[in-house]
Amino acid sequence: MSLHTEGTAQDFILINSPIFLVPTAKKFAGNLALLAKTTDKAEGAKIVLSKVLQAVNGALGAVGLDSPKLGSLGGAPQVDPLGETYFSVTPFRHGDYIAKYRLRPLGNSLTGLTGRKIDTEDRPDAIREDLRKEMAAIDGEWAFEVQLCRDIEKQPVEDPTVEWKEEEAPFIQVATLRVPHQDSWDDVVVQQVNEEMRFSVWTGIAEHQPLGDINRARRDTYRHSADFRATANRCPIHEPTGG
Repeated sequence: MSLHTEGTAQDFILINSPIFLVPTAKKFAGNLALLAKTTDKAEGAKIVLSKVLQAVNGALGAVGLDSPKLGSLGGAPQVDPLGETYFSVTPFRHGDYIAKYRLRPLGNSLTGLTGRKIDTEDRPDAIREDLRKEMAAIDGEWAFEVQLCRDIEKQPVEDPTVEWKEEEAPFIQVATLRVPHQDSWDDVVVQQVNEEMRFSVWTGIAEHQPLGDINRARRDTYRHSADFRATANRCPIHEPTGG
């Protein structure tokens, strides 16, 4: 399988969990089928469903039985995204090595937001509103880190539900991401990013080729989603060209 290598764009798709929800492509497809059932629901119904799932997942979490599947369908707690640490969860080539990636907030302005729950009661755009206010004043800084596979048994490629323990495979900072304070909801930029771009683990260079069963399954899934969105919005996708 070849990568999409127009220009020099490299996407890193990260989530705020060190592990993936499911171990195999078959189970991943099952989760997508569940998610697809909510895609064409009215926005109000989605909000109600999300609140119900959050309550159920919160109750399960109180006794140590929280469900990743419920979280993926909208049951995850609404915490401030700026304070979260993000992981690639699936492995990639890293030149001649195998690696996972992490983006970790630096400085009190971001780490002070870690775990802060956002009140979404009667606020349909609560997360957007809070982030817009915060980013207007914060110069954000994150460490971009690489975790190299050192033992294929302890850091498996084909099962992303197995966490690569940091004490066995430490993260190494290789770059710093700096984002100056700004309006995070500028209408022109939102249009360009939300409607005119697509993001995929398969958009990148050969040296960072996605590895494993789940990543192979994500390739056509992400492409189909982007193509559907381009058709529905009647807006072609514009790939960044780097520079």
